Amino acid sequence: MNMNIGEYCTWLRGEIDNYQTYHHHKETMAWTATAFYLPSVIGLAYAASLIPNHSIAPIIFTLLLILLPLLVIGFVSMQFKMRAIAADYTNGLRRVLSRLCSGNPPLSSSEVEVVPDDGFPYFVRCEIQPLLDNTKKLRSWAGYFNAIKLFVQFKWGDIDNRIRTELTSYASIIIVSLIAIAIVWKPL
Repeated sequence: MNMNIGEYCTWLRGEIDNYQTYHHHKETMAWTATAFYLPSVIGLAYAASLIPNHSIAPIIFTLLLILLPLLVIGFVSMQFKMRAIAADYTNGLRRVLSRLCSGNPPLSSSEVEVVPDDGFPYFVRCEIQPLLDNTKKLRSWAGYFNAIKLFVQFKWGDIDNRIRTELTSYASIIIVSLIAIAIVWKPL
């Protein structure tokens, strides 16, 4: 990959555009899945509540309403994870672009070598990797529990915005699923 600075800048702008598009797609997929799930599960619960309680149907629907949110949360979590990774790549590529445009410090020949099995030059990987490592920490169980702890302590501003939006989606899926189970067993 032997390019001059202008070619690197053009390539980086293209990569940034690709990752931004991917980021928006993943965000849209996560919220679309959440938005479709919420009214659908309530509709399913109302339909199930019309079946007489002396049959096995409420038990089957309850089991379905336990399994279904787990599957949806798994899908939504995967979309949010890929969204966070795309955001990290975009931010890292922007840092690299800023570094190249400033010309300080100049790139060495070892920095422009491509990382095996990655496709990015070393100088790009060095900017992106710390961001990816930070996202892994935030999206770990410890990161989620820390966000919940901050929420309970009313320190909402200290919660990372990405985790805050994820937890909102997960909480709404769980709450609506519990309401749906209640509807199955106690029709209005």
